[in-house]
Amino acid sequence: MKSPSCKLFALALGLAFSALSMSACEVTSEKIRTWKGTQKGPAKLRAAVLDTKVKTALRVEAAEALAEINLVDYLAKDLKTLKAADRGKVTAVLATKLITRMNGTSEQATTKVQIQAKDALFSLRGAFGDATRGKVDAALVHWVAGDWVPRSGGEHSAEKIVTTVGRGAAPALAARIGVDPKVVLT
Repeated sequence: MKSPSCKLFALALGLAFSALSMSACEVTSEKIRTWKGTQKGPAKLRAAVLDTKVKTALRVEAAEALAEINLVDYLAKDLKTLKAADRGKVTAVLATKLITRMNGTSEQATTKVQIQAKDALFSLRGAFGDATRGKVDAALVHWVAGDWVPRSGGEHSAEKIVTTVGRGAAPALAARIGVDPKVVLT
């Protein structure tokens, strides 16, 4: 039979090992930044997005990282597997962050980062709920109409975006180009 001090030592060692293994699996902003540049990182980022035990802010950060490393197709598929309420928590914040990135700091600028954010928003439309999709569509149309040719670059052209959004694009286009919405809608 083991002595009480030996049992306490074994218990303390077990707790320490358990805490160490839990912290190794814990998702942090630092780990997300690191994972963007590693071979196994994309799988870890995808797992973080899907893990409902991870804080929403970190799940969104992992989703942004996937968009930054051009794995939006995987992200879209993963988001669609989440329950609607859980997906909505992640996608509402993600959409807002991507819209901010797309808009950039200057009305005249069109950067690679903005084009990438535009493409990510458009590619993720199917994973967004109706309210978020409406907000994204309006932001996409507004942005591409600001400088049509340069902002058509990337994976999804301005024409493709406007055509996909459909009739709903007309008011935003009209407002952006200064035309009476009645003229554009008829």
